[in-house]
Formats: sequence, structure tokens, C-alpha cells
Amino acid sequence: MRQFILTLGTLATILVACWEIYIGIGAILTNQLEESLYHLLIMLPLMLSLAITFDYVNSLMHEEYRRFRRSIARKKGVQKDIMHPDSKEVRNTPWEDDSSHTQ
Repeated sequence: MRQFILTLGTLATILVACWEIYIGIGAILTNQLEESLYHLLIMLPLMLSLAITFDYVNSLMHEEYRRFRRSIARKKGVQKDIMHPDSKEVRNTPWEDDSSHTQ
């Protein structure tokens, strides 16, 4: 859930950064130099650095989660990654062979 929230935060800050570019270029076209400098030189780098930070933390959390799943797999005696689609833990799930939802 935290990774999903960080992904949404990354996308939202990228959209805000695009909006800042739009506002900054619009301010340049209307000869509002101070406003364009504020949007392009202060807000845009701030939003981009925030998006990069969200993405970096999200990738670290994903690596940590994969490491955790591998350690659980090793404790169970499973040699390969249990999240892999071909592993028996994923393949033998009851909902894959359950056709009751189609009747």
C-alpha cells in the first residue's frame, strides 16, 4: 500500500511540475519575468526533486520487499522466488482452478 501511495505521489508531483512549466512559459509570454523565474527556477526544481525522492524511496521499498520474500522462501525450503509466476505457491492457488465465479 505504501508503494502505491508513493507511486501516486510521484505521478502527482510530475503533473504539478508540468503545470509549473506551463505557468512559467505562459508568464514569459506575457512579460511577467518575476513570476516566470519563480515557477521555472524555484518551483520546477522543487517538484522534480520531490518526484525523484518519491521514486527513489519507492524503489528501495520494492527491493526490501523482494529481499523479505526471498528470505521467507529460503526459510520454507523453496529455492526459487515464491513471487515468480511459475512457482508452486503462485501456480497452485485455489482461485485459479475455481470456476464457481463463472457459473
